[in-house]
Amino acid sequence: MKFYGSLLALYALQSATAFVVHGPKAFTSKTSALSMSDPYANQASKIFEKSNVVLVQGGDTVKTWSLNSGAVKRVQVALRTEGRPLNADVELWQGPDNNPHSMQIYLENGLKRKAFTSKTSALSMSDPYANQASKIFEKSQPVLVQGGDTVKTWSLNSGAVKRVQVALQTEGRPLNADVELWQGPDNNPHSMQIYLENGLKRPFSAVVETPRGPDNTVRVRNTGPMEFPFFACVEPDTTEAGPSGLGAPVTVQGGALRTYAFEPNVESVQVLLKTDGRPLNSKIEVLQGPNNMKTVIDLYTEDGMERPFFAVFETPGSGYVFRILNTAPLEFPMSAWVEPYVIGKDTGLEPVVLGGF
Repeated sequence: MKFYGSLLALYALQSATAFVVHGPKAFTSKTSALSMSDPYANQASKIFEKSNVVLVQGGDTVKTWSLNSGAVKRVQVALRTEGRPLNADVELWQGPDNNPHSMQIYLENGLKRKAFTSKTSALSMSDPYANQASKIFEKSQPVLVQGGDTVKTWSLNSGAVKRVQVALQTEGRPLNADVELWQGPDNNPHSMQIYLENGLKRPFSAVVETPRGPDNTVRVRNTGPMEFPFFACVEPDTTEAGPSGLGAPVTVQGGALRTYAFEPNVESVQVLLKTDGRPLNSKIEVLQGPNNMKTVIDLYTEDGMERPFFAVFETPGSGYVFRILNTAPLEFPMSAWVEPYVIGKDTGLEPVVLGGF
């Protein structure tokens, strides 16, 4: 990772974490003399003004900051010199063996250049990609699911839980996951195979119905390689959040395909699929441009009325097309609602026709 300018980073944290900063090999990183009256005063300087500055000498010098309070959810990191180049490694450690985040940083001039970057582990509502999934992460304790078929489970032992919200997010890498609902040891009434090209820009957020409790368990499996972990939250949906302002549904016969194009000012899209009580088998594809697949979901529920599928898809940018394919036989139609969820300001771009055909 290469930057030109002073650096500010914002991290989301859990308890029992520590930061490690390695100084450059040839230059001293100095952070005093950073008054806001400096002509190059910037976001990093504001942090230096109100914080206790630590000098990190060159030659692989290491400084650490231990964060032993679970109340600390994120920290800001700022590095600066008096005008010389800066070379540093910044690492986040959780325990002795888990290094979930690291950066190698080069600044041509650690005083003059006013570059700025903010980074979170997926969870700050101030993030430019703050969205429906981020709201769940804000109020829940996310769980890190490592790649290589790692499995995490959430047991729902209360019959009062009628549905849960499932949110998956990465730090910008692809996401491959299986999400399954189990009712007892042998009954798997709901399953999804999920692919996201970028799990930060377009995280996954869905509502999973959990009737007939209390023996429901949600299982999340990371089917990606070891290098691609993601964060997961499974939260009881006590607010009964769901579809908003839906119009008339479109009937999708078995084996049929429906496509929907959206205007550039549509920031997120809601998708609701249900049947008259028959099984629901569907494939949802989100494209941005020709053959540019951003999200793919293969979906199965044993009863599309008792367990409908509802999800919100983030659509940053323009040119989005949703494809809804009923992968069931002809005798198993389904009803589909694919409509805007959040509409932002007009971008001034040419509009795209909205509808299904």
